[in-house]
Amino acid sequence: MFSSYQMCLYTKNEPVGAKRTAWLPDDKLECPPEDFDYFYTYLNTPGHVVPTRVPTSPQPSVAPTLPYNFTCEILPPSNTVPTSAHQLRPADITVIAALGDSITAGFGAAAYTPAQVLIQARGVSWSVGGDESYEEGVLTLTNVLRMYNPDIKGFSVDTGPHTNYNISRLNVAVGGARAMDMVAQTEDLIERMQNWTNIDFDNDWKVITMFIGANDICACSNYTAAEYAAEVQEALDLMHAQIPRAFVNLAQVVQVTEINKLDGLMCDVFHYAFCECAKQEFNENWRDRKSVV
Repeated sequence: MFSSYQMCLYTKNEPVGAKRTAWLPDDKLECPPEDFDYFYTYLNTPGHVVPTRVPTSPQPSVAPTLPYNFTCEILPPSNTVPTSAHQLRPADITVIAALGDSITAGFGAAAYTPAQVLIQARGVSWSVGGDESYEEGVLTLTNVLRMYNPDIKGFSVDTGPHTNYNISRLNVAVGGARAMDMVAQTEDLIERMQNWTNIDFDNDWKVITMFIGANDICACSNYTAAEYAAEVQEALDLMHAQIPRAFVNLAQVVQVTEINKLDGLMCDVFHYAFCECAKQEFNENWRDRKSVV
């Protein structure tokens, strides 16, 4: 899935028109001021480069052999509980949750064979998985935030479906989900939060990641960017109205056309079965749907 470096890029906040196009390991991530645009997208950041780690050979386990060093400054929690997301520190966050599709559900996140792609490895889901730790090489947002608050709650563990609450917890993502499903997932998330006795629903600060859109693009229908935006907006409005003290991380849509770089019979079979649009030539409707990101 995503490396910690890529995750920083997804959550990096710099003003539109002044975003850097390349990154160094020592670059410092800063909190966004209130008067800046927060979204980091392909449209407002032309030509940016995302560094990746490419394994040179199959690994014997999910976690890398060597641990990763955490070089960010460990800030203490705020002296008083923040009343605004603009005052929030990582250590202030006590609950983590996520909505989305198969990527957030962890399908294939621990796979080494095509058959294992069907396993929902929620414990290593990039935005909400809580297996092991950052030091042991499991690079998830949960394990990054654990460096600031070891008592964070809500993360998913191990493998299993969203209906297994002991596994999924506040990871309500469902394989195959689309933007139209985000309201239902938000309602599910609200119910889980309200019924979890370990959570102070009204006072705990929560970070909620929504990562959705790949299946909308792959649907090969007349579905438009405006429809996608409206459905995501409805879910965001519901969160704003019913979930107090929430920092919502709306992740950009995955670039599904990257699958064209993967060749071979097995890849072609899977791609034509699950995302035929990305294997087709671009058309205006596809561009329209993609333009929302």
